[in-house]
Amino acid sequence: MRPEEYYARKQTEIQRELRLIKKKRNGITLGKIGLFVGSCIGLYFFATTAAWEILAAIGCGVVLFVILSVWENKVIVQIRKCEMSSACCQTELNYLEGDYVGLATGVEYGKADHPYAMDLDILGDHSLFQHINRTVTPGGKNKLADWLLAPSRMALEIKERQAAVEELAGSPDWCNEFRVEGKLYAPEESRPIDLTTWLNAPPYFSRPFSWIYVSNILTGGAWIVVLFSWLPFIFALVLSLGQLGWVTFHSKRMSLYNEQLDGFIRITAVYLRLIRRMEEIPFHSKRLADLKERLMGKNQHALKAFATLNYQLNRFEQRGNFLANSLLNGLGTHTFYVIRNLDRWKTLYGSSVLKWIEAVNETDALVSMAVYRFNHPEYTVPVLKEDKWLSAEKAGHPLLGKDGGIKNDFSVQKIHQFSVITGANMAGKSTFLRTIGVNLVLALSGNVVCSRKFEFSLMELFTSMRTTDNLARGTSYFHAELLRLKQLVSRAEQTDRLFIILDEMLKGTNSQDKLYGSLKFLERLLQLPVSGIVATHDLALGELAEKYPDHFQNYCFEITSTDEAIQYDYQLKAGISRNMNASLLLRKMGLIQ
Repeated sequence: MRPEEYYARKQTEIQRELRLIKKKRNGITLGKIGLFVGSCIGLYFFATTAAWEILAAIGCGVVLFVILSVWENKVIVQIRKCEMSSACCQTELNYLEGDYVGLATGVEYGKADHPYAMDLDILGDHSLFQHINRTVTPGGKNKLADWLLAPSRMALEIKERQAAVEELAGSPDWCNEFRVEGKLYAPEESRPIDLTTWLNAPPYFSRPFSWIYVSNILTGGAWIVVLFSWLPFIFALVLSLGQLGWVTFHSKRMSLYNEQLDGFIRITAVYLRLIRRMEEIPFHSKRLADLKERLMGKNQHALKAFATLNYQLNRFEQRGNFLANSLLNGLGTHTFYVIRNLDRWKTLYGSSVLKWIEAVNETDALVSMAVYRFNHPEYTVPVLKEDKWLSAEKAGHPLLGKDGGIKNDFSVQKIHQFSVITGANMAGKSTFLRTIGVNLVLALSGNVVCSRKFEFSLMELFTSMRTTDNLARGTSYFHAELLRLKQLVSRAEQTDRLFIILDEMLKGTNSQDKLYGSLKFLERLLQLPVSGIVATHDLALGELAEKYPDHFQNYCFEITSTDEAIQYDYQLKAGISRNMNASLLLRKMGLIQ
């Protein structure tokens, strides 16, 4: 089934279910109204007749009203889940039609000096990140960005990630449910989430807790005596007010404690539900099984731990209810016990909680990659081969719609092998460079690629395509180019295998100087562990293939032109381009005679 058909069918099923659930809620609402009206009528008759049978009926009505209210809350959650699930399906339908509105761009992860992100549209509007990211946790989003911006150099990790993505892509319903659970309780992203402050903080109570027990026993005993003997009411009230004042005295310190807990308060509900989803499905791929094992260790169970934490945090949040907080703290210093329980939880699970959160974050990122894989059934799983640098068959650009544009074959078989690509303006050189670069990023991150067949080895990637000046820093365009090439050399000197993509080197200088500098720089690269692609308008760079036939090969994108039109086929061919189009384009636009 095509992804478009799946999402449309799923949305139809959800809308049908949503109508039934809303009817159920309407019935519950009518029942509550009926009970309320009946109770009011019962109170009227009780006031006039004093019949205790009527009062008992009213009591039963109140109990039923509470039961219906609890049921209604559960139904409301079901409605929200259905609406969120429908929204997820609509998001994917929009995406498949080329509408990316509302999808995170990941622009906050961008760095001007990144080896390739800016040149290859990894981040930003209509970026690779926007195509892939469907994460529902801040940590999962960070993890996905890290995989795209700092690909793994471990073959086993990439293969395990590929297997995990394939398994999850085969369970689109579960992936959708996982996303829905996360979106229902997603924390605000406007503030950073800090999980370490509370975990590393010392316990709130440095002294033994016994003195609190003594106070509670005295106060509780006083109220019992007041209720069943002659002791004045004021005596117990004073003790309760003393306990309430005691807790109030700690309010400033408790506010600081609340700030330390802020990260957990914001994420516990969502992680609890995501862990529950992970535990209810059997995983078969090694990576997913390992992630699940982290959550279900021999002595520590993440689901139980997060359920306990969520319960205690909800109790701690009750401090905002003035009446209930005053009553509970006056009778038994309730907040002290909650803090004591939270510190006990930290002692029991503090060493494991970040490991659990990391496991959920990684699963979240893998679910995003699985959705991307499901949305592109025509894409293939790249093959990791250490004896081959890079080989692509019918490779298209993943950001150019469903079909990826015009497909081309390409290969680099060994170190110190460079493809020099020439061609007219708008003939397809830059798009082809990005086609290879983006697919390589996908492969190294464990994703599927837009290619019929794609083989690659472990390597780093560096590009120089969109160099810009920086007036604030006093950096001219040409100086920025030189700094970028210097960064390339520095990177090559620190690694054992670097794949480079260069588009029109040294554009900021005159033609003769540009050619000489380009020739010398490419010869310099022969001394480094580098291979790659170089696109240029300098046809003389093609002479490198004659001087170094084992290291340089010439390819081109040709055009056919007449006085009336220019035709582009965007197909990569062997050899040096012989047809240019700048003057013809200027003439067609009326800029020259």
